[in-house]
Amino acid sequence: WIQPLCIDIDQFSFSERSLKDEESIQLLSVARFVEKKGLEYAIRAVAKLTESYDITYRIAGDGERRAHLESLINELGVSDSVQILGWRSQSEVVKLMQNSHVFVLPSVTAKSGDKEGTPTVLLEAQSRGLPVVSTYHAGIPEIVEDGISGILVSERDSEELYAALERLASNPEMWADMGHAGRENVSQKHSIEAVSGQLIDLYKSLI
Repeated sequence: WIQPLCIDIDQFSFSERSLKDEESIQLLSVARFVEKKGLEYAIRAVAKLTESYDITYRIAGDGERRAHLESLINELGVSDSVQILGWRSQSEVVKLMQNSHVFVLPSVTAKSGDKEGTPTVLLEAQSRGLPVVSTYHAGIPEIVEDGISGILVSERDSEELYAALERLASNPEMWADMGHAGRENVSQKHSIEAVSGQLIDLYKSLI
């Protein structure tokens, strides 16, 4: 028996994503600034994306690699498009998700061997209706359906990550369907109600 990760979907209410005329495409990451989050690959991909699209990429979080990420942003000349926000409370994260179009988390295996488990923030983003761009890493493919609720790419591949982001940037009509699919997936498999119901059924089967 595997107990799925679950969240309170009432705290992450759904809203459909669309792009208004003249609106900048809003990308969001929420993560600790450690190697396994792969944020440097997202920054490189977004830097290339800004050559053709009006992009705002917000990164909420902090940690040991902040100076490294800030240096990379300056090196690539994208400080007008890529913003490091620092730590944000859960209520602030919920608002950031509300005001974003696509969620990005390109997790990798760190050189030390450190890996993700199953990032809860990906469930939260999908519950909010955000298409997700992430990686084939650890438990991520179990909670993000590639091509359905998001796009998964190889680890440490900023070119493949760029291609995924460019696909979504050039096809904003995909966002709503992906958002609905993500919300449905979380609701059916990873909500507190769904997971607790499965657990109750298991207990009943043992009586």
